[in-house]
Amino acid sequence: MAGKSGLKIMGILKKEEVLRKEEMLRKRIGELSSDNRYEFYKRANRKIKDPDTYAVLNYLIIIGLHHFYLGKWVLGLLNIAIFAAGIIMLFHGELIGAHMVWGILIFELHQLFRSQIIVKDHNNRVKEQVYFSITGSSPY
Repeated sequence: MAGKSGLKIMGILKKEEVLRKEEMLRKRIGELSSDNRYEFYKRANRKIKDPDTYAVLNYLIIIGLHHFYLGKWVLGLLNIAIFAAGIIMLFHGELIGAHMVWGILIFELHQLFRSQIIVKDHNNRVKEQVYFSITGSSPY
């Protein structure tokens, strides 16, 4: 299975790489026998996420629900913790609280603008895992 290493540089997904992998997966899935292809879609469709749902959940920037939607529990909890700590510090008159809140808002805004590619990358990884579980080999 392919790792994340080729897709991220300093935490930023490379759109071209994600799209290239998506196309390669589509080709490999098309080469499966009809029974395996049926099994693939049956398993994959249960785990694939919708980019629009992710984006809508991201509109609720302060909660971080979109991280939970993709199963990124640590990132979601970290998002909530930093934001809550920032708000508490802000109400106690500490300037660092405002910086924490702004930091979360900027990070989440970046995530919102890249929601399509983030969900595509997630779905590619799901498809890779399902492909591997059916064929025993990597799709790449």
